[in-house]
Amino acid sequence: MNPSEIVAGMVVTHPYARTVTDADNLAATLSSLNTAQLHFNVEAARELLGGRFSERIVVGSCVLAIVTGLATAGWGTPYLTELGMGSLRFHFPVYAGDTIAATSEVLAADPADDGSTVVVRTRLTGANQRGETVASLTRTFGARL
Repeated sequence: MNPSEIVAGMVVTHPYARTVTDADNLAATLSSLNTAQLHFNVEAARELLGGRFSERIVVGSCVLAIVTGLATAGWGTPYLTELGMGSLRFHFPVYAGDTIAATSEVLAADPADDGSTVVVRTRLTGANQRGETVASLTRTFGARL
């Protein structure tokens, strides 16, 4: 997509989806030294909150990385510059085997002062294979013209 075509109000359904694996979860959990048992101990996860969870829950940093990665690839330009993220919320647990897709709603698209970049602010949403929103956030990036 040409950055000059990005306008407020447009919704971009990014073209790729990704199935989360146990390896994704374990790598993200262990590399961040996250010691919360529900991310790598299935029995602890099953006991949490009176048995609400059936499996290990994928760590949030892994979910965030997948959702933003899907969106970055979906914009179709190698010239993206990450400028900020905010209002991150995890809505439903993600388990290994879930397939995540991403959608971006453009909230604003304004030329930068230098005239060579469009600053884009979006509401980025990740949803599982059942259409449940698993994560949402605002994301601002620069796209070079």
